[in-house]
Amino acid sequence: MVNEKNFKSQDYRNLEISLAPMLEVTTANFRKFVRISSKHTLLFTEMIVSNTVINISTTKLLQRLGDIDDLTVVQIGGSDPTEISSAISILKQHGCKHFNLNLGCPSSRVQKGCFGAVLMKDKELVTKIVNTVYSDHNIVLSLKIRVGVDDLDTYEFFSNFVKFLVQNSPVKKFYVHARKCWLGGLSPKQNRNIPSLNYEYVYRIKQELLHIKFILNGGIKNLPYENMVDGIMIGREAIKNILVFKNIEDIIYGNNNMNVYEIIKRYLETFDGGEKITFRMLSPLQNVLHGKNGSKMWKRFLNEAVHKDKMSIDEFIKEIETTKIL
Repeated sequence: MVNEKNFKSQDYRNLEISLAPMLEVTTANFRKFVRISSKHTLLFTEMIVSNTVINISTTKLLQRLGDIDDLTVVQIGGSDPTEISSAISILKQHGCKHFNLNLGCPSSRVQKGCFGAVLMKDKELVTKIVNTVYSDHNIVLSLKIRVGVDDLDTYEFFSNFVKFLVQNSPVKKFYVHARKCWLGGLSPKQNRNIPSLNYEYVYRIKQELLHIKFILNGGIKNLPYENMVDGIMIGREAIKNILVFKNIEDIIYGNNNMNVYEIIKRYLETFDGGEKITFRMLSPLQNVLHGKNGSKMWKRFLNEAVHKDKMSIDEFIKEIETTKIL
């Protein structure tokens, strides 16, 4: 963590802080809570496959998207340039403005669809996707990549991939998970832990391409000691502590004066007061007391509340106030 005694907030105000796209984590409700607690954070949706966007009902698509603002990025999975462009046409109709192409997911299901990290082995196809979207929509995709794939883990491979895209497409921003990806033998969870972090590749490519933005992802828990890239992307730390972005913004911009209860109340009030609480609604609240006294008691309180018959949002808020659990 940054030494706050020597910290100059203005040094970090141009640093992009973003919530990483995570399947079954960065849901509409999770992002809604993060936005209430931190207004400057760039929020990534869960990856949504281009074919799904095209075929899903409008109702279901809007449920997955949730609230879209100017700091929301929709992450797309896919490998067909025309299909991805068609998906973006649909998403634009619902207010989406910023899009990211997933080139980092290692799951076998994603590989069978020929997208995710396997696409790093086909830089020509990635270039075609970026150029097609730009030609059709005047939108430049950002790319979520790894520093390597399987045995292709040298700096030369990583550098050549990035530079090829920069030279042959309008791409201007890379979100780099600083671990290589094993497409065979490791699960997605293992691919987030076992390959060692290699920040040096990211720092080095940034120095070689100063006009391109590089956002560092992988093992990031707080502000970096040195501002060597254009931003940081936080993933698993946000699962453990959803208020990590509020904590960062408090350091950079000053305390926003909202305590945990006020944030939770504001979040719950975005739903209809008479609506019955569900696990999906309360899921983002699980770790709001991360590292603090009362965390276990709070989780138990949430679990009991979900299983109580027909408790409404208004009743739940009143119970929090009555029990003074926060």
